[in-house]
Order: sequence, then structure tokens, then C-alpha cells
Amino acid sequence: MRLSWHILTRLHQWTLDLHRCSNPEDFQSLVPEALASLIPCDRASFKQIEVSPDGNSITLHPCPPWWPQYREVYQRHLLDHPLWGAGSTDVIDFSRHENAKTWLTTPLYNEYFRPLGIRHQLSAFVHRRGTRLIAVAINRGERAFSSADLEVLRLFNAHLSDALRRTIIFSTLRSALQDPDQKAQGASSHLLILNRRTSAIEHAAEACLHLLNEAFSCRSSLGDPAPSPLCTWLKANLKLQATRQHSNHSPIPFSLKLNAGSLRIQVLSLQPDMVVLHVQAEATTRLTSTPLTAREQEVLNWVAEGKRNHEIAHILGISSRTVGKHVEHVLAKVGVENRTAAAKLVRAFVTQH
Repeated sequence: MRLSWHILTRLHQWTLDLHRCSNPEDFQSLVPEALASLIPCDRASFKQIEVSPDGNSITLHPCPPWWPQYREVYQRHLLDHPLWGAGSTDVIDFSRHENAKTWLTTPLYNEYFRPLGIRHQLSAFVHRRGTRLIAVAINRGERAFSSADLEVLRLFNAHLSDALRRTIIFSTLRSALQDPDQKAQGASSHLLILNRRTSAIEHAAEACLHLLNEAFSCRSSLGDPAPSPLCTWLKANLKLQATRQHSNHSPIPFSLKLNAGSLRIQVLSLQPDMVVLHVQAEATTRLTSTPLTAREQEVLNWVAEGKRNHEIAHILGISSRTVGKHVEHVLAKVGVENRTAAAKLVRAFVTQH
């Protein structure tokens, strides 16, 4: 099936947007918007489905407006839906399903979909784990879906499934890293996912990318190979892990000294197709006699490096406005009038110590 250049370009852009998500909840609004943009339809949905242990009832999130009225009908006949017999990420088309004629006679179609004006649907599971399922669906009332529509959803769903799985892992690990001691030490933490085979950057927040580019003097973005020193370190670690696979040795961290602090990268998780890294930047220059908070100290160190507010915002993962407020407080606390004077103060402190 050949797809137009226009569709492929939009599909590529939406795929990049999927891999930029850092929280599973981000998909809730992004996916329906992407699907409606790629495939004209009456309604596109992305739903989380919780199935009861006995398999006789389900809970939807978010619930459509008509769910209270039709919930009982759907749950009573849910196994009539062709999707429940599909493979992990197979795309099902009502009109092209092998049992399409039988489907039109089922209670689920006649008592649920037909009254809602849904005659045609493309649907697929995105994620299946235990009793928790996530699925996408695209509905139309009149015109049937084409072979091109089916292919677009197949391609999109493959990327969506991969991006969501990575984001779930990313989010779980990030929650485990919420260490109050790190904030007290003026450290900023990020998660970075690299392709295990190619070392390409597959998932990283803008702040993390900015930090890496500053530390390694490069211009890496999503899809690009990680900075060369990082790739070399990772390959050595993977080789070392292969020789120690039956031992309890932890991967060796990567450390890099910066003008205003240090960068430390550790392996958090080794998956068959990806490596999850913990990237931590810590500001080590501290004006001990000045009552600055950890965040203010961190902002001051980056000001001393010549960074503007929007650059510091990218590095720390906060807004430019918040950075501006921190800068105001820092200038007042250290008793100087401008950023240049504050930077000179830091450099003088570093020289003396």
C-alpha cells in the first residue's frame, strides 16, 4: 500500500510528538488529535480499559458521554467485539473483518454501535498488561475506511505502542528517583532512553537534551546518536555486563566535570531494545557565606556560565519566568546590581577556593 508524501510527513511528525511525551497522561489528548489529523473521522478515542477479574465488566477512562446509558449493553456483549480476538496490536476494521457479516447481526452492533450512529470503526489495542488494556478507535457513521486508512493506523499504532511502553517505563523510573536529597544538593535529574543497538536517543525531555548538548558541545536531538563519549562508555558497559551477567556488579557510572559543576550518568535499566539512563547535573560552585537556596545557587552557577534565562530554563526544566524570579532574588541576596557582577562574584569565589 502506497501512502502519499503528505500523509507520511504528517505521520512522521506525530511519531516524533509521541516520543516526546514524558508522562502516560500526555497521550490522552495527543493521540485523538493525531488520529483525527491523519484519518478523517467522526470521532477518535484513546481509552484505558480495566477488566474485572471475572472478565464480565469493564471500566473506561475517559468515559464517553453516552457510557452511563449504554454501559450495561456493552459489558453484556463485549466479547462480540472483533478486537477481543485480535493479536496484540492488530488493527480491526468492522467492514473488512473476516466475520463482517456476522458482526452486523450481533447484539453489540445493533444495541450499542448502531444507535450511536457508528457503522464503521478502525480499532486496535495499544498496550495490554494483566487486566489493564489501552486501545484506540476511529469511528465513522457513513463512509467506510479505505485500505490507506487501515495502513496509516497500523503504522501509527506500532509507534504509539512503542512510545507508550517506553513512557510507562520512563515514568515509573522517574517516580523512583524523586529523592529530596538531590534537590537539597542543588542537583537536576533527567531520564534518557537510548536504543541499545544503535545508541540513538529515543526519549528525552528538552531539558535533558539541552544539558547533553551543553556538556558535550554538540547538537543532538531525538533520533540522533548520543554524544560520542557517551556511546563509547555505553558500549564498554554493555560489553562488561555481558561478561558479568551472572554476577551482581553494577554498571560503571559516567562522570564529566563542568565549569559550574559535574555531570553524572548511570544505567538504571537494561531492556532488550533500550537502555534507560539517569542523567544528573550537580552544581558544585557554592557561595557558602550567602544564604541562597539550592535552586538559586544552581541558577547563579549557570548565570556565571553566561547562560540567558531561557537557556537556564531549558537546562533546569522550569519556566523562563521562574528563572527570572530566581535571578532577581540572587542579585538582591548577593548585593549586586546585574548578572555580570554576579558572574564576576562567582568566578572570584572559584579562584579563591
